[in-house]
Formats: sequence, C-alpha cells, structure tokens
Amino acid sequence: MPPDREQVRRALDTHPDDAFALLLEDLGGPWNTRKAVRSGWRVFQRWLDESGGTVLGPVEARAYDRWLHREYRGVVASVNNRLSQARRLYTLLQALELVDANPFAASSGQHNPAEQRRRRYSPAEVDALLGHAGPEDRVLVLLGAHAGLTGPEVCRLTWTDVDAERRAVQIRGRRSRTVPCTDDLHAALRALAQARGETPLLGQVARGLLITDAGAALTDMQLRARIFRACERAQVPYRAWQALRNHAAERFLAAYPRDQVMHLLGVGSPTALLPSIRLTARGTDDP
Repeated sequence: MPPDREQVRRALDTHPDDAFALLLEDLGGPWNTRKAVRSGWRVFQRWLDESGGTVLGPVEARAYDRWLHREYRGVVASVNNRLSQARRLYTLLQALELVDANPFAASSGQHNPAEQRRRRYSPAEVDALLGHAGPEDRVLVLLGAHAGLTGPEVCRLTWTDVDAERRAVQIRGRRSRTVPCTDDLHAALRALAQARGETPLLGQVARGLLITDAGAALTDMQLRARIFRACERAQVPYRAWQALRNHAAERFLAAYPRDQVMHLLGVGSPTALLPSIRLTARGTDDP
C-alpha cells in the first residue's frame, strides 16, 4: 500500500529522513537494496542542505552530478549509483503526485564497462594505506587486503575470533571458515591488542569487537567513511571495500588452488570466483 501523500509531504518539510522511511515501505525488494537506496537519498539530502535546496523545490540534476563527481573523486560507479537512487526517489514522489516531473529522468550517468567496475587496490596503494594508518586502521585494511573478509564480517569480528597461537581468524556465520593471518596481519593484531591494554602476564587480554566507533560496532556507512579517510591521508584514490577483497583474492590465487581460494573468500561457487580470476588476469589497475 502506498504511503500517505500528505504524511510524506509534511515529513519532507520537517524531517526528510522520516519521509524516506515511509517511501521505502513502498519500494519493495531485498533489505540490502533498500538500505543502499536510503543511503543514497541521505547523500542527496546532504547536497540539498549544502546548496540550500529542498526535495520538493527546484532541483538541477547537473549540479548534483558535478557535486557527486567531486565527492566521489570521479568514481563512475558511485556517481551512477547515487544518480539512479535520486531518480528512484522522484519516481516515487511522482506516483504520489508530489512533483510534476523527475529532474533525473535524463540522468543516466556515464558509461562504466564491467572491466572497469571491478577494481582493486594495488600493492603500492595498500602499502601507502598502511603507512598512514594507526593501529586499528592498520588491522582494518589488512583484514580486507590480506584476509579477504567482507565488510560485515569485519564489523562483527571479536577478539575471541582471533587465534593467536594458530595465527588465524575464525569467521562465524553463513560463510564460516578459518583464514590464516599473514605476518603483517599477525603483527598488526598484536600491536592493536597492546594498544587496547593487553598484558597477558597480568591476565589482561583484549576483549570485545576488533574494529569500533567509540566502542560500538561500525555501520556500513562508517566503514566506508573510515576507508575514505584512510585514502585521503595516504593520497590514494578511493575504492570501495570490495577493492580490498579483490587485492586479497589476487594474493590467494597466486598461492592456493582455486577451490581453496573459494573457501578462504567464502564464495560458494566457481562462478562467483570468476570476476577475481579475470581481474587478476587483467593485470594492475590504472590509478
């Protein structure tokens, strides 16, 4: 059932995020997709706040496009996703007769070939990220680039999942598996434990989540923001978390049989591994 038109209009005037929640109920689809769409609407609202606009007021799609290119440093996939999410917002608003036209109807974004969408951080870029990282961010980068964990897996990881003696990390849940630690990751975990006050001889050991925001678990948005800031410090072009996993996949493919790489990455079929194989065969990404 569509949301109440007047309720959405009032919310857009006072608390836009409440209006977004109402519109999402009519969107349908997987929860992860709806969450990503709402994230895009919040980015759009941030631009409106900065530019002095409103959702129901005049909107210049080209101005938002230019702002997105600055915000995402020209990463085409990110810009295209945000434009698509804005277009979806106005499609819903048109259906409620809250706007006459969709300002993003003609904004299809830039052509983005598949081989350019699958990116990875190069070894030099990972080294630069590590060189400008504190103890926690160093572990964060290595969990992606050396252990190949997904973003949600990193956000859930606790110290009880770290097996220091076996030099391994235990991933629990649907993709349950044990991933060996590289020397760099092992050293980074020890340094982070010490920074958290671990003193084994006194019976003090690190507890709780490995990666936190003021002690709380990171959200997806906070994880992306953490990587974005790390890239800014290291002057490395920003790429999404998957680019760290792609770096790990390249390392794994050089050292293990493909079936073992599937296990380490937590992918369920050879088909799911094909993008990583093709990316590795393509060679180093352009900066």
